[in-house]
Amino acid sequence: MACDGTHQLSEVKWKIANEIIIFGNTVLLHCKINVGSFCNGTSTRRWTKGKRQTNLVLNGTPSDSKKYKETVDKDCYGATLYIYSFNEKDIDAYTCAHDFDEYTDTIKLHEIKYRSYPDVREIKTELQCNNQKLLWTFDLLDIYPIATCTFHTEDENGTLEGRTHNSSGSLFSSEYRLNCTLQDGNCKGVIHVLCYIDDKIIDINNRTYDCCKDFKRNAEKDDVTSSIIPVVLVTTCTCIVVAFVVVGIRWFLKGKVIRQKILRNNNEALVMETEHKLLDQNNSEQVINKKVDPVNGSDESLKVQIDSQNVDYGTTE
Repeated sequence: MACDGTHQLSEVKWKIANEIIIFGNTVLLHCKINVGSFCNGTSTRRWTKGKRQTNLVLNGTPSDSKKYKETVDKDCYGATLYIYSFNEKDIDAYTCAHDFDEYTDTIKLHEIKYRSYPDVREIKTELQCNNQKLLWTFDLLDIYPIATCTFHTEDENGTLEGRTHNSSGSLFSSEYRLNCTLQDGNCKGVIHVLCYIDDKIIDINNRTYDCCKDFKRNAEKDDVTSSIIPVVLVTTCTCIVVAFVVVGIRWFLKGKVIRQKILRNNNEALVMETEHKLLDQNNSEQVINKKVDPVNGSDESLKVQIDSQNVDYGTTE
């Protein structure tokens, strides 16, 4: 029976009441019925979630008051389910039931406009100073659509690179790296980063950086390096000269040994040659001229004696 006392066929159907779903905000599901029995207090109405139809609200009493709430229309023909802090876990099938009539449908993000903006308070950033360079990283988690970010520093000298991946079926996560080469006199300042998601501007933060200590350490390293280089060069040159001298001495001594060895071999060869000549001469002096006697076949030794005292060279009678 309807509120006006007429009987109508019961029909239940719900739809999303939001024009756009924003993750983190409240999403409304409005259930419409043709019988206004919501007002008589005798009918049963309920909201369930998922294939297992987990109870969310029963006759206006939520299972979790921080997450769900229900209101009934004044005309008794409708009821609205409030889903607080909407997130990816809330993308599911919902059932609106009135007594034995019910209607089940699924929240389909591809059929409705939705957005997901990062919570600035939860954005994790990291800043490093190294070799007069500034590296600042930050992450944007579970966003939609993909963000476009820009930055501003004291000298505008740097690059901002982003890498985006699909963190789930509906949302994205982006990792950003800001690299800046700091100039002398600009070792500290402020980084200002803005990110644009659709028509919304996300002010990441104004991060103050101070890399002056890193500048000082690099300057000290340069001073130490500049003082060490001449010492290293002098030491290297000295070592090279000493090495050449040592090599030269070794070659000289080696050459001297070789020369002595050659000379000794030559002397030995000369001595042997002299010994052979003396031996040949002795053998020649022992040669005996033999005269053969044809009668008795004996040999008669011929002795030749030369008396140098009886020979007078250069005198004539």
